[in-house]
Amino acid sequence: LIVAHRGCWTRFPENSLPAIAACAEEGAQIAEVDIAITKDGIAVLAHDKTPYRVVNAPHWGKNFSINSGASTIDTMTYAQLQQFWLVVREYSGASTPHKIPSLEEALQVAKGCGITLLLDSK
Repeated sequence: LIVAHRGCWTRFPENSLPAIAACAEEGAQIAEVDIAITKDGIAVLAHDKTPYRVVNAPHWGKNFSINSGASTIDTMTYAQLQQFWLVVREYSGASTPHKIPSLEEALQVAKGCGITLLLDSK
């Protein structure tokens, strides 16, 4: 049994839809992904309490200060998270065309690829 941790994160952003699809293509039977809940109750794929390590945001603005309570995923709405682009590797700043996906989107991709998701609730 082969389990891919956060999907195929060496080729795609961790916990992203293409990372799930890629690990299925590479022979994994299970993709472990991390789940967090947004302020508006949407389950999203995210490992950390904040999105900063895995997104490229040239300016956060006053509502997204690292020192602010509004910085954590559970205090941000799904729409707010969708403003950011995932990066290829953590803190790299190299943007991709991928966004933080919802769990619903991830389940659809996994079903289409024939891979099982192992959910790690954060």
